[in-house]
Amino acid sequence: CLHLLTISPSLPLLTSYLTLLLTHLPPPTYLKQINAPVATSTGLNMSPLSWIVYGLNAPAASLFLDFGLEVNHVFSMEDGRKVTALDIVEVLKGKGAETEEIDKVLTEKGGKRYSELEEFTDRFMSNI
Repeated sequence: CLHLLTISPSLPLLTSYLTLLLTHLPPPTYLKQINAPVATSTGLNMSPLSWIVYGLNAPAASLFLDFGLEVNHVFSMEDGRKVTALDIVEVLKGKGAETEEIDKVLTEKGGKRYSELEEFTDRFMSNI
């Protein structure tokens, strides 16, 4: 249900659903539900944030991130590539989409591309 709502342009509907989650579920439960990916038979494994980004819905992205959505959630594309929401923004930008608003929301909330996360992990592990 949450994934279907994320592709809806209705911010009031998203807000109502999140408020319902926050009112009736303890924090660990709603955070698991908010960040839960949906896997398809083709191997696509997308989180609600990735659907929001595909819809270029910056207000919804901001709302979900404020409620605890992981800005750097890593998921798999159908071809097996690991990506984050900011990687999707780059793909959409390359196809001519207007991505400035969603890009700003993600970067202000600490969003990184998968390659940046991987680079950080490699540097961290080499210092242990």
